[in-house]
Amino acid sequence: MIIIRKIALATAVVSTAVAVGFLMQRDADRSAPLQSATPVEETVLSLDTGGDGADLDLQDIILTSASDPGPLAGKGRAVAAPTVAPRMTHPSAERSDTAPAPIEAPDVSRADCPVTMEAVTRPGAMVRLDLHAPCQPLDRVTFHHEGMTFTEVLDANGAIRVDVPALQVDAVFIAALPNGEGAITAAEVPALKFLDRAVLQWSGIGGFEMHALEYGADFNTDGHIWSGHTASPGAAERGRGGFLTLLGDDALLTSNLAQVYTYPSATARAAGEVDLSIEVEVTRTNCTDVLKATSLQTSPTGKIVKQAMQVPMPGCDAVGDFLVLNNPANDLKLASN
Repeated sequence: MIIIRKIALATAVVSTAVAVGFLMQRDADRSAPLQSATPVEETVLSLDTGGDGADLDLQDIILTSASDPGPLAGKGRAVAAPTVAPRMTHPSAERSDTAPAPIEAPDVSRADCPVTMEAVTRPGAMVRLDLHAPCQPLDRVTFHHEGMTFTEVLDANGAIRVDVPALQVDAVFIAALPNGEGAITAAEVPALKFLDRAVLQWSGIGGFEMHALEYGADFNTDGHIWSGHTASPGAAERGRGGFLTLLGDDALLTSNLAQVYTYPSATARAAGEVDLSIEVEVTRTNCTDVLKATSLQTSPTGKIVKQAMQVPMPGCDAVGDFLVLNNPANDLKLASN
């Protein structure tokens, strides 16, 4: 059963006006980074569950229940620390009363293990990154691209392959490892000119979720794109619908995570709108906290609009409820082609 609650809402907007609605519902069936040159528009959302603010009437809100590759674009440039020469005791050294200095093993982790990354363009304006750091197996790696940041884990061979939605036609990607090493690569992605993209990203245990309702679709239908129904770039290439990309390893406690929604706005086969919203689940780990997230949105001019958000969470008696932020990103208005 879904329970509707009214909550007092105070919203402070700096530099931009954003329509934000909060919906709390319960449903037993529902399962530092590189800085962008784009100015950040700060939107602070303040939630007051016991003050004198006016109640937000949620009766009119629809309740939801959860329920051909391109050429190689560029080679990565290895970033490696200088080799440390080994110090060894020569066998013919004169004996003394003191014990000989221990033999130190050569440091091969720098000279023989360069960190490299390559990029290949893929359908849907995606870029496939292949990172190799053979002397750092199972280590964390953080990827950076146009203000978007996400953290993954290398496999037992110190390698990882990840498909990333490009946010610029001339796309540059950076991989950073905890020891200071890293790699950089680039790719040209002309197909991005036919797409719109919206990014939601956060760090740590946030419980954020992006939802896209295409052409007035209801929740849990084919037109509802979210982590439970991501769709694929193939539909976007045919102009039939969008898709969602999930980035980052959510098994890490301090991971950077991102969700990227893509829609082929320039090749859409029908006119209409895509309604975007962000949902936050209240959990034992985030109740009473102030959660932070960032949204990025591409535009036809190539500029990336960036917006920072702070979401104060309700008390732990609301665990299992959801907050829905309406229109934290611009809805997509589509013309038929």
